[in-house]
Amino acid sequence: MDHLIESGAGTYAKYGIDGLDTSLHAAAFFGRADSARLLLGAGADPNAGNGRGETPLDALMHREEAVAFVSQLLGIGVEFKDVEAGRNEVRSLLTSAGDGQGLVASQASDSTTTGSIGATTRAILVGLMYVPLFHYLWFLWLLFWLVLLFLAVSSVVAASRLRLRLPAWAVASPAALLWLVPLTALTHSAMFSGRVIPGSGPDKSAGILPIPGVLAHYAIFFGFGALVHATPKAGERLGVGWQVLLALALVTYPVALPISTMSPFGYELAGYETTRRNLSALGQSLFCWLMVFGTAGLCHRLLSAERPRLRHLSDSSYWLYLAHLPLVIVGQMLLAPLPLPALAKFSILLAGSTAVLLATYEWGVRYTFIGTLPNGERARPSH
Repeated sequence: MDHLIESGAGTYAKYGIDGLDTSLHAAAFFGRADSARLLLGAGADPNAGNGRGETPLDALMHREEAVAFVSQLLGIGVEFKDVEAGRNEVRSLLTSAGDGQGLVASQASDSTTTGSIGATTRAILVGLMYVPLFHYLWFLWLLFWLVLLFLAVSSVVAASRLRLRLPAWAVASPAALLWLVPLTALTHSAMFSGRVIPGSGPDKSAGILPIPGVLAHYAIFFGFGALVHATPKAGERLGVGWQVLLALALVTYPVALPISTMSPFGYELAGYETTRRNLSALGQSLFCWLMVFGTAGLCHRLLSAERPRLRHLSDSSYWLYLAHLPLVIVGQMLLAPLPLPALAKFSILLAGSTAVLLATYEWGVRYTFIGTLPNGERARPSH
């Protein structure tokens, strides 16, 4: 730890399930008093909050089960009695260095039943939101929540007999960027509040319960899709000027990316975290919507006519995504020991897995109820 600090490693670096825990949180969690002392001496903030609002002092409150779970994920051996002993010293260090306040600690959870129940409830909610149960299928689970939200909003609108309809120019034209970009930039920036490095792309929510900020961000895209569907001839108008939109997107991306990552330009913004986060969110949101509108116009220009083979590939995309991971993992295990260049292995894996998945889709999925669920019923060719 002292070598890292002497080499210039920042004590503000954040990581973890939600990307917001500091090194001091980790030192407190595992009861590493020596590391905590070095970090505090190097200027680490004893009151820094993570994505759940916990300070390093709150990290001392996590129980043995949580420590065992995290240490197993990291592949390290930890004795909880040693953790407890170290935590006592860390608590003294944090109390002396900071104001002695913490989200969980301030509730006096050790001395009152109410505090204990509150801490337990908070821990359960955090687990339901942040434990990545759905992994690469997270967006399908989030889509489920978005559909529920849409049904709830639709029911309220229908019951109140309100007519919520924007003019066509505000939905199905590039003018929609004037309200879409600032709105998504706002939710994007809120997701990365407190982070020194904003990161490229929005967060994901892979837990049983959706993370509210992530749900709100993707709800804007879902809601815009509903507006497009309800606007007459929106599909034809949406991508007007798509050539210009795609050209602007290609210019926006290399400008927005350095602000969002640990690039030399990003280091120049050290100390201006709020400005950097907002600029990053604005640039990424602009790039995203330019690509949405631009590719919509491009696809309308090139793919308006029905093409059976392309339709077939499009229908297979759900199955390819759902089933690809086990096949790719097995393929990597088989190819890893072979004395071939990395590009050759990648090409073999890509071509082989795609061929197998397309074959299984054609002969085992397309004309079954599994294929009907995402695409509707398909009739097997008679010839």
